Amino acid sequence: MKRNDLENKLRSAVSHAAPDQLDRILLACGKKGRVVDMTSLQTTQKKQKKTFPVAFVSAAASVAIAVGVIFGAVFMVQNQQDTSVVYFDVNPSIRLEVNRDQDVTSATALNAEGTTVLGQMKLEGVDLDVAVNAIVGSMLTEGFLSAEKNAILVSVEDKDTKKATDLENKISGKIRAILSEEKLDGSVLTQKVDKEDRVEELADQYHISEGKAALILHSIAQDSTLTPEVLAGLSVHEIAILLNSDRLVNDSLQAEGKPSESRYIGKDAAKAAACAHAGLEGTAVFFEECEFDFDDGKMVYEVEFFHAGKEYEYEIDALTGAVVKAKTDLEDRPASGQPEQEGPVTRQAALEQAYAHAGVKSEDVTLLHCRLENEKGKAEEYSIKFISGGYRYEYEINATTGAVEDFERERLHTASAPASGKNIITRDEAVAKAFEKAGVSGQEVRELEVELEDDDSVTKYEISFQVDSNEYEIEVKGSDGSILSFEKELDD
Repeated sequence: MKRNDLENKLRSAVSHAAPDQLDRILLACGKKGRVVDMTSLQTTQKKQKKTFPVAFVSAAASVAIAVGVIFGAVFMVQNQQDTSVVYFDVNPSIRLEVNRDQDVTSATALNAEGTTVLGQMKLEGVDLDVAVNAIVGSMLTEGFLSAEKNAILVSVEDKDTKKATDLENKISGKIRAILSEEKLDGSVLTQKVDKEDRVEELADQYHISEGKAALILHSIAQDSTLTPEVLAGLSVHEIAILLNSDRLVNDSLQAEGKPSESRYIGKDAAKAAACAHAGLEGTAVFFEECEFDFDDGKMVYEVEFFHAGKEYEYEIDALTGAVVKAKTDLEDRPASGQPEQEGPVTRQAALEQAYAHAGVKSEDVTLLHCRLENEKGKAEEYSIKFISGGYRYEYEINATTGAVEDFERERLHTASAPASGKNIITRDEAVAKAFEKAGVSGQEVRELEVELEDDDSVTKYEISFQVDSNEYEIEVKGSDGSILSFEKELDD
């Protein structure tokens, strides 16, 4: 929105705040258009004027004053009860108070960015629609809202739930219309908030709005691993991305539209950065997860994958692609030709115990690793990790008794898990089929990516790689290794 447009809207708001009273005055004087002789009117009024005793006048005046005070007090109380509070958060935070006629009675900037947005605007007495237009327009003009940062949080505080809901919907619709005019796909989050001491305390402590404080408290209530310190430092756009990727859960929010991820490097680049750091460029790996997360107030991609008995866990800076954290969990393998180390309970027996406990069949499992561990102060145990039916399982099986010492089950965020109840070829077998179809060897290949997908009840491997200046995309059927599709094109 251009600054001239903003000024015109405000000028219109001011002109409507004090409407022309001429028609009302003329009607009060008689027929509209009639010219009234004010001198003769005053003379007539003087002739008709009657006098009243002073005591009567004083008593009447006292009653009038008392009635005026009472009605004034009632009116003030009623106005206070009918006031709604609306918070706007992007990074700028602004607080509006709105009366029952939906006119703004107070507009307050809650941080420095909010002061920039409000600038010299005088919104008191302005209709709420005009105020929303002015605030969002200024956020666009100042660059706080854009194609890359398109999320805004609207929080409504009102004891009347229906009134709060109506305000939420009205403001959300207005904002989406404004962003649409600017050719932006906005992400509008709305919520109802209650006036609570803990919300006010958190807002004061971290210098944020009560709307954002309420959002943080609701999120923490649903995930005890989160802290106010971390969430308070994130922008509303970053929070919207985490909510959209299911990293955060908040069932008190209503969301319209998706937050833009265009300013970030993307999942493919994050995977490539992790593999490059691990020295696995051009190698087939098992990607278990690649999702948005946050670390020390910074947006990252959390990347987890397996290769040759190793589990890799990475955090990649979502803006720069730099490696923030890296962890490798190495599976101890015996020397070539030697049998794998086992305890009194065999490796196969430990696997069967884990599968039975998980309620899965061995033919439905993709085994990630199974190794014998001997931690100081603990009995020997098998550490087992596998995927089945869209879940990742981790087990610790006592190597002496076969008892389940510990286990975890987690739903996978990606489509890399095999479909339940299907026998499929391994990733290495699928890659070999793809290389055979392309007529290339593994030594020639770079930027290899392998993902397992379930589309229309068909489990398939989607494999892409580059050889020289050619780019290949091949789909291999998971059940028998047949080629479903093959594409080869010159990489520009």
